[in-house]
Amino acid sequence: MYYKEIHLTSAGNTYNGCLYILREKGCSLSSEDYGDEGLIYRAEKDGATFAADSPVELLGLYTLWENLGVDWNHQDPNILDEVTLGRYIVEIWGDKSLVNISKLVANELNISKRSKNFLVEVGLPSKEANLSIRFLVEQDRIIRLSEIYTKNSFCLGHFKNLLVIGIEEDKYYLCIDETHDSEGKVVSVDLTSSNPSVRFVNSNIVSFCECLTVYRELKIKAEEADINDEKIHSLLAQRLKIEINEVDSEALSSKENWWYLIIEKIQKKRLSLFGIN
Repeated sequence: MYYKEIHLTSAGNTYNGCLYILREKGCSLSSEDYGDEGLIYRAEKDGATFAADSPVELLGLYTLWENLGVDWNHQDPNILDEVTLGRYIVEIWGDKSLVNISKLVANELNISKRSKNFLVEVGLPSKEANLSIRFLVEQDRIIRLSEIYTKNSFCLGHFKNLLVIGIEEDKYYLCIDETHDSEGKVVSVDLTSSNPSVRFVNSNIVSFCECLTVYRELKIKAEEADINDEKIHSLLAQRLKIEINEVDSEALSSKENWWYLIIEKIQKKRLSLFGIN
């Protein structure tokens, strides 16, 4: 059967369809008028009862029970938090500044399902984002480090298969290390010397984007605030440290880690490192 593109919103004209489905599934239906509080719609099947403010919600409750049964209070993974985080990132960056990875590409990555869903549903900042990081991710492709560093690919060793998401200051490669564990930690690789070195950034790509978004939001607020230059740098560094620690405590677990150095640079008044125009 061919289905044309469709966009549904919860509204009165969907109520009857929802009740039709519930009846077809063998539910007994009723409603009760609570005056100013409105109608309550009810469904019952095999001793299980459901009550909601609308037939749409009623069908949702039934579907929850139909799929999860007594385990309906399902909190892991916390998809609600994931969706909330996605909305926050889009609000700060703007949807036109984010690149969504195709499901086909994401499914080929050896990272967690949560990280894959994030890349598909939310995405990464685009090349046009006003950062010192030049993001290289495209919708239909994520390149390997060996594909862009051809000067001496032999010296890369096991780094050659890292997935490149961007270049910082045109010399440090921000990568996803999918060989480390199922999460796919984010690292910064320095290829300026004959012996490549790696610096830890975040535990996974979701944490990296959340930390980056926190920084962007704080930077915008700092630039808008009527505070002297000395205090802005100090306050931003302090607040960023607190926020990043809440998102991913491992990011600040060592003085050699990427975010630790970023905070040090802010304290030394190198705020323009991630300049926002």
